[in-house]
Amino acid sequence: MLLNKFLRELNIVNEEDVMVVSYDEERGLLTCKVGSTIHKDLVIRRPFPITNPNFLLFINRSDNRIAFMVRDMRMLRSDVRAIVEKILNRLYFMPMITKIYSLETSGDEFVWDVETDRGRTEIRTRGRSSIVSLGGRIVIIDVNDIIYQIPDINRLDKHSR
Repeated sequence: MLLNKFLRELNIVNEEDVMVVSYDEERGLLTCKVGSTIHKDLVIRRPFPITNPNFLLFINRSDNRIAFMVRDMRMLRSDVRAIVEKILNRLYFMPMITKIYSLETSGDEFVWDVETDRGRTEIRTRGRSSIVSLGGRIVIIDVNDIIYQIPDINRLDKHSR
């Protein structure tokens, strides 16, 4: 019984049941309806932004308690997902690498010339520990602790791979 109680208290909801009633773009706050329950002044957080970025917490700003959770934001209705992605893009700066032009070494640093979803840039990393493989997804952490992501290594062109 303890496990059932614990799971109920987590309040993991069906993604299709989440609707946005209102959205305060300036403050990044949502009012959502889940079933017949209205949740006001919600902020969204990713508890595992690298290993499970689609798992989301919807937190009540007034008391800092979790109102509800969703396992996979990709399963949200398209109108809700668009708003959620807009909020998350403001909170979590994680450019997606779409092409690698070159990779050179400079002492103990690697210098990457890459194209991202936010434009072409140069990033610097130190050693192999800056590169994390999560299945087909690659996460790269530069010397300034900015996280870059290659969502699917197999979708890169041959030269980039």
